[in-house]
Amino acid sequence: MKAARVPAFQTQATAFAALPTDGELDALKQEATSRKLATHTQAVTQQQVVMGIVGTVNDTRSATYKMFGSAGLDSASDARKYKDYAVHDTPAPVVAPVPPAA
Repeated sequence: MKAARVPAFQTQATAFAALPTDGELDALKQEATSRKLATHTQAVTQQQVVMGIVGTVNDTRSATYKMFGSAGLDSASDARKYKDYAVHDTPAPVVAPVPPAA
């Protein structure tokens, strides 16, 4: 029975050693935050451009102008902004899961 524990422990130790360090996880978090902020800025900028064009054609108090409105953009959650406005050209980094104990 003890003989079976040693290889299992070695497998777990190897898997643990393959986990990213706290510094690597912090860097991944900072990169994700940077992408989130860039996406938000891009969405707001694009919305402002659209609303500027619509504002030159329609009165800002008209129903037509409000139909293009951006009222929900500032109050939308970060996940909604990312899903609706992001350009997903680079996948988010994936941290490998720890294998289950044998």
